[in-house]
Amino acid sequence: GPTGPSGATGATGATGATPTITTAALMAHDETTSTVNTGNPILFTTTNLSSNVNYNPVNGVFTILQAGQYIIHWWANVKIVVDIKRSLPQLPHQSSLHLIK
Repeated sequence: GPTGPSGATGATGATGATPTITTAALMAHDETTSTVNTGNPILFTTTNLSSNVNYNPVNGVFTILQAGQYIIHWWANVKIVVDIKRSLPQLPHQSSLHLIK
């Protein structure tokens, strides 16, 4: 049969929660002339971290302390000493990683 008439509008529900946006920021650099061997982590001598980020200078691991969605953008500038007896690998000048937890 045909659709009947619309009923009365119900009561307005409670206001939903306000979303919380948390940011985590870091900057790390090393301006020494140190050498990093293949397979070893880059260990930074200087870090500027927000309160939601930890850095372990022993193993080079950054940890974001709060669960959430993050976009991680990173790059490395390197100085290469050329040894004409060895061929150099292709090194990207910039990379991006998008991580959603």
